[in-house]
Amino acid sequence: MSLFRRSSELKVVWPREGAFGSVLGLTPGQRGMEAKVRAFDATRYLLVIRCPIYKGESFVGEIGSKMIFSYTDARGQHYIPAVLAKLVEEDVPMWVLQVTGSSRTKQLRNHVRVQTIGEMSLLHNGMSKKATMLDISEGGMRCAVLGQEKIVLGDIVTVSVNLGSEMISCHAKVVRVDSRDPRRVELGTQFQDIEDRDREFIRKYLFELQLKERKLRQIS
Repeated sequence: MSLFRRSSELKVVWPREGAFGSVLGLTPGQRGMEAKVRAFDATRYLLVIRCPIYKGESFVGEIGSKMIFSYTDARGQHYIPAVLAKLVEEDVPMWVLQVTGSSRTKQLRNHVRVQTIGEMSLLHNGMSKKATMLDISEGGMRCAVLGQEKIVLGDIVTVSVNLGSEMISCHAKVVRVDSRDPRRVELGTQFQDIEDRDREFIRKYLFELQLKERKLRQIS
């Protein structure tokens, strides 16, 4: 049984169990440092995460250090202020964060973007690469490609991904490149010539994901 539940005193938009997000350091010496994390559990004022989830990341937790935990779901981009209260050393370290204030939510895009992990392929300069879809909306998707691909802002790539029973394939413009992880590159892409039927299928797919998410929140 999940311990995820809302605090009655702090207005916090809690992530669902297993949600991917990131932590950003605020304490001097860690300011600006960021690591990808995954929500593990939560209680009244505590948020438990696994950090980092990728080997080789250099974010070292220090008890009492201030940080922001952020994640994205159908409601927008959420920011939760916290301090590191406890560190449990495991293969993937477990951080217990003490939530220090209410969360802040920002809708960044015109299209609803939902986090979902799935295999896909990306064609760039005639070379096909395996990639991992991280989130998707009617307007574009975010994905990760292993290795340090020489992809720059403005490049046009072809993305292909299987969403349930349908294969979506179209050209996309690279609008964001994050190459800080030496093992992979994260790309933000914007669809360029997607067909109406494919856009409609993505809309249906997103609706089904949001419906499942609401049911999980009701159960938690």
